[in-house]
Amino acid sequence: MFVGGTNEVEVKRRYEMLLEDIKDIESGKVPLPAYKRNAGCSRVNISNAEQR
Repeated sequence: MFVGGTNEVEVKRRYEMLLEDIKDIESGKVPLPAYKRNAGCSRVNISNAEQR
């Protein structure tokens, strides 16, 4: 079976890689990114965009 040009074996391989990534993240092997405090979207930013 093909989905978007990807065969079943490739989908399974990518899924298994994703599971490994999740396991590494949850076990603390991958550090979380250091986001800036004001980097997120705020209600003020949304209001300004809505006014345009």
